[in-house]
Amino acid sequence: MNITRPSIPFTYLIGWKAHNVWYYGSKYAAGCNPSDLWTRYFTSSKYVKQFIAEFGDPDVIEIRNTFDTPAQATTWEKKVLRRMNVIHDDRWLNKSNATTFYIAKQSPEHISRRCKKGSTEGKRNAALKAGKIANDKRIGSKDSEATKIKRAESVRKTMAYNRANNIVTRKKRKIYLIDGIEYFGLQSVMDRYSISMPTVYNRIQNPNFPNWSVG
Repeated sequence: MNITRPSIPFTYLIGWKAHNVWYYGSKYAAGCNPSDLWTRYFTSSKYVKQFIAEFGDPDVIEIRNTFDTPAQATTWEKKVLRRMNVIHDDRWLNKSNATTFYIAKQSPEHISRRCKKGSTEGKRNAALKAGKIANDKRIGSKDSEATKIKRAESVRKTMAYNRANNIVTRKKRKIYLIDGIEYFGLQSVMDRYSISMPTVYNRIQNPNFPNWSVG
Protein backbone atom coordinates (compact mmCIF):
# COMPACT_ATOMS: atom_id res chain seq x y z
CA MET A 1 0.00 0.00 0.00
CA ASN A 2 1.47 3.34 -1.09
CA ILE A 3 0.72 5.99 1.53
CA THR A 4 2.09 9.51 1.29
CA ARG A 5 4.50 10.13 4.12
CA PRO A 6 2.71 12.19 6.78
CA SER A 7 4.29 14.88 8.87
CA ILE A 8 5.80 13.72 12.17
CA PRO A 9 6.90 16.84 14.07
CA PHE A 10 9.82 16.29 16.42
CA THR A 11 12.24 17.95 18.80
CA TYR A 12 15.95 17.26 18.73
CA LEU A 13 19.25 17.91 20.47
CA ILE A 14 22.62 18.36 18.83
CA GLY A 15 25.91 19.11 20.52
CA TRP A 16 29.68 19.11 20.52
CA LYS A 17 30.88 17.30 23.64
CA ALA A 18 34.46 18.53 23.41
CA HIS A 19 33.31 22.14 23.40
CA ASN A 20 30.26 21.68 25.65
CA VAL A 21 28.11 23.54 23.11
CA TRP A 22 24.52 22.55 22.39
CA TYR A 23 21.41 23.36 20.40
CA TYR A 24 17.82 22.26 21.03
CA GLY A 25 15.23 22.70 18.29
CA SER A 26 12.11 21.43 16.62
CA LYS A 27 11.01 20.54 13.10
CA TYR A 28 7.35 20.64 12.13
CA ALA A 29 7.12 21.59 8.44
CA ALA A 30 4.83 19.62 6.16
CA GLY A 31 6.28 16.19 5.40
CA CYS A 32 8.91 16.33 8.15
CA ASN A 33 10.15 13.10 9.69
CA PRO A 34 12.67 12.27 12.45
CA SER A 35 14.73 10.32 9.93
CA ASP A 36 15.49 13.64 8.20
CA LEU A 37 17.69 14.88 11.05
CA TRP A 38 21.26 15.22 9.79
CA THR A 39 20.39 13.42 6.57
CA ARG A 40 18.21 16.03 4.87
CA TYR A 41 17.62 18.54 7.65
CA PHE A 42 20.54 20.27 9.37
CA THR A 43 18.63 22.93 11.41
CA SER A 44 17.79 26.40 10.18
CA SER A 45 19.93 28.21 12.76
CA LYS A 46 22.67 30.38 11.27
CA TYR A 47 24.52 30.13 14.59
CA VAL A 48 24.64 26.34 14.26
CA LYS A 49 25.86 26.66 10.68
CA GLN A 50 28.60 29.06 11.78
CA PHE A 51 29.72 26.65 14.49
CA ILE A 52 29.74 23.73 12.06
CA ALA A 53 31.86 25.75 9.63
CA GLU A 54 34.49 26.20 12.34
CA PHE A 55 34.32 22.94 14.30
CA GLY A 56 32.62 20.41 12.03
CA ASP A 57 29.45 18.34 12.52
CA PRO A 58 28.13 17.71 16.03
CA ASP A 59 28.96 14.39 17.67
CA VAL A 60 25.64 14.33 19.53
CA ILE A 61 22.56 14.08 17.29
CA GLU A 62 19.42 12.94 19.10
CA ILE A 63 15.68 12.87 18.44
CA ARG A 64 14.19 13.82 21.80
CA ASN A 65 10.49 13.40 21.10
CA THR A 66 7.85 13.07 18.37
CA PHE A 67 4.42 14.71 18.24
CA ASP A 68 1.08 14.56 16.48
CA THR A 69 0.91 18.27 15.58
CA PRO A 70 3.24 21.24 15.01
CA ALA A 71 1.61 23.04 17.94
CA GLN A 72 2.57 20.23 20.32
CA ALA A 73 6.17 20.33 19.08
CA THR A 74 6.58 24.08 19.43
CA THR A 75 4.87 24.15 22.83
CA TRP A 76 7.22 21.48 24.17
CA GLU A 77 10.25 23.18 22.60
CA LYS A 78 9.40 26.44 24.38
CA LYS A 79 8.97 24.64 27.69
CA VAL A 80 12.36 22.93 27.42
CA LEU A 81 14.19 26.09 26.36
CA ARG A 82 12.67 28.10 29.18
CA ARG A 83 13.43 25.41 31.76
CA MET A 84 17.05 25.19 30.65
CA ASN A 85 17.32 28.99 30.53
CA VAL A 86 19.21 28.75 27.24
CA ILE A 87 19.14 32.46 26.41
CA HIS A 88 21.22 33.19 29.51
CA ASP A 89 23.62 30.26 29.12
CA ASP A 90 26.56 30.56 26.72
CA ARG A 91 26.75 26.80 26.31
CA TRP A 92 23.67 26.99 24.09
CA LEU A 93 23.63 28.28 20.52
CA ASN A 94 19.92 29.06 20.87
CA LYS A 95 19.42 32.81 20.83
CA SER A 96 15.78 32.65 21.87
CA ASN A 97 13.41 30.50 23.90
CA ALA A 98 11.26 30.05 20.75
CA THR A 99 9.12 33.00 21.90
CA THR A 100 11.31 35.93 22.94
CA PHE A 101 14.75 36.79 21.64
CA TYR A 102 17.46 37.55 24.17
CA ILE A 103 18.86 40.79 22.80
CA ALA A 104 22.02 40.76 24.93
CA LYS A 105 23.30 37.69 23.01
CA GLN A 106 22.84 39.37 19.63
CA SER A 107 25.13 41.70 17.73
CA PRO A 108 24.64 45.51 17.82
CA GLU A 109 23.78 45.34 14.11
CA HIS A 110 21.04 42.79 14.78
CA ILE A 111 19.69 44.92 17.63
CA SER A 112 19.55 47.95 15.33
CA ARG A 113 17.58 46.02 12.71
CA ARG A 114 15.07 44.70 15.24
CA CYS A 115 14.46 47.78 17.37
CA LYS A 116 13.53 51.42 17.08
CA LYS A 117 15.97 54.27 17.59
CA GLY A 118 17.18 54.92 21.12
CA SER A 119 19.76 53.78 23.63
CA THR A 120 21.07 50.21 23.59
CA GLU A 121 19.35 49.49 26.89
CA GLY A 122 16.14 51.00 25.57
CA LYS A 123 16.34 48.86 22.47
CA ARG A 124 16.78 45.71 24.51
CA ASN A 125 13.87 46.54 26.77
CA ALA A 126 11.65 47.40 23.81
CA ALA A 127 12.40 44.11 22.07
CA LEU A 128 11.87 42.05 25.20
CA LYS A 129 8.59 43.84 25.91
CA ALA A 130 7.41 43.23 22.34
CA GLY A 131 8.23 39.53 22.68
CA LYS A 132 6.31 39.28 25.96
CA ILE A 133 3.27 40.99 24.44
CA ALA A 134 3.34 38.58 21.48
CA ASN A 135 3.61 35.61 23.81
CA ASP A 136 0.78 36.85 26.03
CA LYS A 137 -1.46 37.15 22.99
CA ARG A 138 -0.83 33.48 22.16
CA ILE A 139 -1.74 32.28 25.65
CA GLY A 140 -5.36 31.25 25.85
CA SER A 141 -5.95 31.55 22.11
CA LYS A 142 -8.24 28.95 20.56
CA ASP A 143 -7.78 27.08 17.31
CA SER A 144 -10.30 27.57 14.53
CA GLU A 145 -12.53 24.72 13.42
CA ALA A 146 -10.50 24.48 10.19
CA THR A 147 -7.29 24.06 12.22
CA LYS A 148 -8.90 21.36 14.37
CA ILE A 149 -10.00 19.46 11.25
CA LYS A 150 -6.50 19.69 9.74
CA ARG A 151 -4.97 18.51 13.01
CA ALA A 152 -7.31 15.51 13.21
CA GLU A 153 -6.54 14.61 9.61
CA SER A 154 -2.80 14.84 10.32
CA VAL A 155 -3.18 12.48 13.28
CA ARG A 156 -5.13 9.98 11.17
CA LYS A 157 -2.48 10.05 8.43
CA THR A 158 0.30 9.61 10.93
CA MET A 159 -1.40 6.63 12.58
CA ALA A 160 -2.07 5.02 9.19
CA TYR A 161 1.54 5.53 8.11
CA ASN A 162 2.88 4.12 11.39
CA ARG A 163 0.64 1.04 11.15
CA ALA A 164 1.63 0.44 7.52
CA ASN A 165 5.33 0.70 8.35
CA ASN A 166 5.26 -0.94 11.80
CA ILE A 167 6.51 2.26 13.43
CA VAL A 168 6.19 2.53 17.19
CA THR A 169 6.70 6.00 18.63
CA ARG A 170 7.30 7.04 22.22
CA LYS A 171 4.73 9.81 22.31
CA LYS A 172 2.08 7.65 24.04
CA ARG A 173 4.15 7.77 27.20
CA LYS A 174 4.09 10.90 29.30
CA ILE A 175 7.13 13.13 29.10
CA TYR A 176 8.70 14.30 32.34
CA LEU A 177 10.98 17.34 32.27
CA ILE A 178 13.27 17.28 35.30
CA ASP A 179 16.19 19.65 35.72
CA GLY A 180 16.28 20.23 31.98
CA ILE A 181 16.33 16.53 31.05
CA GLU A 182 13.47 14.69 29.31
CA TYR A 183 12.33 11.32 30.68
CA PHE A 184 9.88 9.17 28.72
CA GLY A 185 7.49 7.41 31.05
CA LEU A 186 7.06 7.45 34.81
CA GLN A 187 9.18 4.34 35.31
CA SER A 188 12.27 6.04 33.89
CA VAL A 189 11.97 8.80 36.50
CA MET A 190 11.42 6.31 39.32
CA ASP A 191 14.48 4.31 38.24
CA ARG A 192 16.68 7.38 37.83
CA TYR A 193 15.95 8.82 41.28
CA SER A 194 15.09 5.56 43.11
CA ILE A 195 11.77 6.98 44.28
CA SER A 196 8.17 5.79 44.28
CA MET A 197 5.36 6.90 41.99
CA PRO A 198 3.66 9.05 44.70
CA THR A 199 6.98 10.78 45.36
CA VAL A 200 7.31 11.70 41.69
CA TYR A 201 3.86 13.27 41.61
CA ASN A 202 4.40 14.99 44.95
CA ARG A 203 7.56 16.64 43.63
CA ILE A 204 5.82 17.76 40.45
CA GLN A 205 3.17 19.51 42.54
CA ASN A 206 5.62 20.79 45.17
CA PRO A 207 6.81 24.41 44.63
CA ASN A 208 10.11 23.39 46.23
CA PHE A 209 10.81 21.39 43.04
CA PRO A 210 10.27 24.05 40.33
CA ASN A 211 12.24 22.08 37.75
CA TRP A 212 9.95 19.05 37.90
CA SER A 213 7.05 18.98 35.42
CA VAL A 214 5.11 16.59 33.24
CA GLY A 215 4.06 17.22 29.63
